[in-house]
Amino acid sequence: MLLSAAWASAQSLPTVARQERQRKAQAKSDYILINSSTPGQTAETPRQVPGTTSPTPAPTAASAPATTPAAAAAPAEKDEAAKKYEEAVKKYTEDLAKARAMVIQLQDQSTALQLQYNDLKNQFYAPVTDTAARADAQTKMAQTQEQLAATQRDLAEAQRQVQSLEAEGPPKRNQ
Repeated sequence: MLLSAAWASAQSLPTVARQERQRKAQAKSDYILINSSTPGQTAETPRQVPGTTSPTPAPTAASAPATTPAAAAAPAEKDEAAKKYEEAVKKYTEDLAKARAMVIQLQDQSTALQLQYNDLKNQFYAPVTDTAARADAQTKMAQTQEQLAATQRDLAEAQRQVQSLEAEGPPKRNQ
């Protein structure tokens, strides 16, 4: 690790970045997702993943057992379970996205309030101000501090919610 850091520091940043992108592209091309949506693949011609043994051919219609009504009901139940799982994952993803958006919104609001507070503080400490302007700035500073404290509490709660959702993870598929 130390040698790679010393070697990388001797190279330019664009060169290292280019090599890393090439390495990642090569790593991605080593693996193939095999499912029914892989283009050009049929049940009779499955693709082989590098580093594995030869694939076993999928059963053909001639070798498949005759289906019974009970066997036909099982795929329907699986389809229903798959739909429920997909809906649960979609809901989890939407909830997590909403929670993250809330964190970002509250961070932006907190930053804006902090800038507003700093501006009011500069008005309060300005060398040439009358007492009315100074009192007005002090009142606004107190209000802004209260808003900032409430926003930071809300931000902390929103961050805890995101952490909780991430720790919980998406729903697990029932087997």
